[in-house]
Amino acid sequence: ERVLAKLGLKPGSISTQIAHPESLAYFLHAHVMLSGALGQFARDCRHLMRTEIGEVREAFDAGQVGSSTMAQKRNPINFENIEGMWLRTRKEYLGVFDTLISDHQRDLVGSSLMRDFPTIVVNVHVQLGTLLRRKDKDGPTFLERLNVDPAACQKNLVLQGSLILAEPLYLALQMCGYTGDGHKLVNEVLVPVAQNQAITLIAALEQSSDDDAKLAWAKVPEDVRRGFESVANYTGSAAHQARTLADVAEDYLLHSGFPSE
Repeated sequence: ERVLAKLGLKPGSISTQIAHPESLAYFLHAHVMLSGALGQFARDCRHLMRTEIGEVREAFDAGQVGSSTMAQKRNPINFENIEGMWLRTRKEYLGVFDTLISDHQRDLVGSSLMRDFPTIVVNVHVQLGTLLRRKDKDGPTFLERLNVDPAACQKNLVLQGSLILAEPLYLALQMCGYTGDGHKLVNEVLVPVAQNQAITLIAALEQSSDDDAKLAWAKVPEDVRRGFESVANYTGSAAHQARTLADVAEDYLLHSGFPSE
């Protein structure tokens, strides 16, 4: 009790030959979930750095090794390491499951496995350390030195032209009385015409022979029709939601007692 009190912990209400495994499992599970979230972030950034996407740029540290054969490339080593640590953590966590049961809550078979559990915590610290590492004492962290290329984002957004509006178009037609299969019309008729003639889906619809579809389009409310004027109009509330989540996270950190760094 004295030792646990120093750690801000309470002893279990019932004691057996071994410590109850559930509390430790929940603690480690929280680390695994965080590790997976960081791994997902790393994978997303790694793919967004690919030459054909190019929406994210990683700051290149002096002395950082580039591609062995393509000198112009910057290997996303930091993101690769963060994702790799998630894979290690996932494998280590399998041992936690093995310690959830024992012979009448008293055998020590799982004790050898438990000696490796600190690795899970260490792996998460390595992931966080990679993101928060600074080149200089007062300089920005690696995470702060990431850059987003707005031009590349815009290029990728309009890459398919109006074809990205195929989903809202067939939904709008169905909602406004189109009796045919809106998905089939857009996918098999309008999209090929728009691609072959380099025109918009709406232009392809207007020159189609499907009078029922054109009649349904005429019933689409004007404010909805304006949404088809640009693919940028189909981003919905994504930007607002992203900022809202960021604000929630920032507010949580400010009021949770976490240090500012």
